[in-house]
Amino acid sequence: MAVYPDAREYRTLIVYLQPRAGNLHVRRQMTHTREEVLAYAKAMFGESKLAEVLAALDEYGTESYEREVNRVKLAILQLSEGKTEKLLYWVKIAKVDYRDPLAAQELGPPSPEEGAKLQATAKNLIDRWGKK
Repeated sequence: MAVYPDAREYRTLIVYLQPRAGNLHVRRQMTHTREEVLAYAKAMFGESKLAEVLAALDEYGTESYEREVNRVKLAILQLSEGKTEKLLYWVKIAKVDYRDPLAAQELGPPSPEEGAKLQATAKNLIDRWGKK
C-alpha cells in the first residue's frame, strides 16, 4: 500500500518555553499542503474521478472545529484504498471525530484476535452500564 508523500516528515519545529518549569522544549508538528492532497487523490483515483473525490474530501474542514484539514484528508485518502465508498465512510467518520481516521491510518486495522478482544471489552462495559 502506498503511503502519501512525506507522511512521516516533520516540517515545522515549534520551540516554546513550558510555563512554570522554564524548560526549553521542541515540539514537532506535521504540516501538509493542499498540493499534497491533490497529488495523492490524483494518484489514487485518477484524473477522471478527481473532481468527485475532491468534492467529497472538501466536506471535511468546513467547520471551525475540524482540525488538521490536510493531514486528515491525506489519512482519509490512504484509508480509502482507492474506493469511493470507503472515502465517503471515512469523511463521515472524520466529521464526527478527526482523530479516528488519523488513528486508523497510524495503527492500521486490528487483527481478528484484537478485534474480538475489543468487542468483548465493549460488550462488557455496556453490560455493566445496564444498557442494551
